[in-house]
Parts: sequence; structure tokens; C-alpha cells
Amino acid sequence: MNVQILREKLVDHMSREDYHYKRFISFDHETTVKGQNQKFDILLQDFSIDGHWNNALADFMPLALANMYNRPLRLYLSMVSNSVYDIIPDLQDTEHSQEYIKVALIAITSQEHYDAVCHLDEVLERTSQAEQSTIGDCSPPVMNNVRTPMTNKSKKSTPVTPRKRANYKSPVKKKLFRKKKKKNQEVWKRNVRQFNRVHGIPYTGLTGNEQAKKKMQYRDCSKCKFKCSLKIAAQQAGDIFTTYYQLGSYEKQRNFICQHVEQTKAKRCTTNRKENSNTHFLTTDGKKERVCKDFFLGILHVSKKTVEYSLTKERAWSICWP
Repeated sequence: MNVQILREKLVDHMSREDYHYKRFISFDHETTVKGQNQKFDILLQDFSIDGHWNNALADFMPLALANMYNRPLRLYLSMVSNSVYDIIPDLQDTEHSQEYIKVALIAITSQEHYDAVCHLDEVLERTSQAEQSTIGDCSPPVMNNVRTPMTNKSKKSTPVTPRKRANYKSPVKKKLFRKKKKKNQEVWKRNVRQFNRVHGIPYTGLTGNEQAKKKMQYRDCSKCKFKCSLKIAAQQAGDIFTTYYQLGSYEKQRNFICQHVEQTKAKRCTTNRKENSNTHFLTTDGKKERVCKDFFLGILHVSKKTVEYSLTKERAWSICWP
């Protein structure tokens, strides 16, 4: 199967199951259902063009591929942290196959692309089979009853003078090359610093400054507009704080912020005011509760700049990865 046939099958699959995949595209709150359908059709038309993979539909293309074949997909990323993602089909109710579709994502800036992955043992086995089928018997022919001119000459014995046995030992040969040490990336300073920072552990920055441990800053918001401390107790806030720093990667923490902060256009927009307004939520017992900005930032112990950066990335990619 070539790339064009695979693209046509994906486009046909996403067109038939459009109700399922529209949920992964971010629309403005003012967009009607008709407008959403038109935008989805435009993205689908762009996606069907040969050589055009870079749009919002391409972001959840691995999920569509897994649903189309009802097989889990294993995605290998070129990033050091979280280099493997398993994507499970979520469209059909029947039990899916346990054989993985393996795809590699080369995450180079402005050159992102997907490649098929094949196990090295399978490649070597196919290569050896091809060589055996193409290469015949190359052993030299056996020549019987053939005499060379040297065989007719008589051999003369040559006297050998006996020699004394050496009394010294040869020096031990020095090794010219040292064995290459195995990489232990877990103890690299850069990786240790990244691990500690993501998990809220004290670490030393690039400039040598000591960064303290992340601590939850619970505050009394019983008198604020949203009554935050009455909705979320201190123990529940501690569970949210622990869950956030146990995610283990920048991408998952950024996705957590995107799922709990909704950004809308400001009702009154002037040159001296911000263009967007943020609404903050926290989830307790499976229910989203609206809280104020200061309460949200204190529970996660993050800055306003971190929230704005996460929302900017979400708008750039038009989707937050699960």
C-alpha cells in the first residue's frame, strides 16, 4: 500500500466518522454547527491533497489510523522524555487486536513528519532471504588429477641450524583503543535538572541559582466572588497538587493547564486592555469547579507566564494532545 492509498482511506474514514473527530478541533464559542461542519470539510479537503499533512486533522491522524484498522498504535517520538506513546482505538465497541501499528514521529522544528517503523530483526531476515535467492553457489570448482609443474620436481632437504631457546618474556602489548563507555543518561546533569523541575524537587538552574521545592499555597478564598476555599478543601487541593507534579513531563502538565483554563475574547476590548479573558477551573470528585486566578496559581504553584505560554502553544497547534 502506498501513501496515496492510505491517505484516501484516512480521508474517507474521517469523513464517515466526522461526529467523532470534530471533538478534537477547537472552535470559537460563537461558531455555529454549520460553521463547524464547513471548517471540518475545508480541513478534510486540504488533508486529501498529496504532500499536505500539516493541519489540525494531521494532529490526531494516529488515532484515526488506529480506529480505521481497530488496532493499537505505538508512536515512537524523537524526544528524550516520553519517547513512546500507545494510542488505543476508541471508536468501536468490539475488542481490538493486540498487534501494534508502529509509527515514528520525527519531531524536528518545521520538519515534523511520520515514518513507518519495522523491527530490525525483520529487516535482517528479509535481507538474508533475498541474498540467498539471488546468490548461487560460489564455491570454487574441485580439480582432480591435475598436476602442476612443481609436483614433478623432487624435494631436497635443507639442514636447519638449531637455535637456543629465548630466555626473555615479551612485554605485554598495550591496548591502543579504550572500550567505549555506555551512556547513562539518567545521571546527566541536564536530565537530572529536567526531572527535578518537572516533579517539583529542588534543583540547580543553568545559571547556578538554587530553586526551592514546589509547595502548595492554599489560601482562604471564602470571601472572594467564587468562594473557592468552600468548594475545594485543603485535602482536595493537596491531591490536585500531587497529581499535577506526578504527570512527569512538560507536555502533560501543559495539557493539564489547557484543560482547566478556558480562554475567550474579552467583552470590552480597547488598546489599553487585554484581548482575551481566562476562566480557571479545578476538578474535584469528577466535577469542574470554577475558581479565581490567584487560587488556581497557588494550588499548582505556577506563574501567570506559565499559563499564558501553555495557552499560546494550544492555539498554535489547535489541539492539546491527550
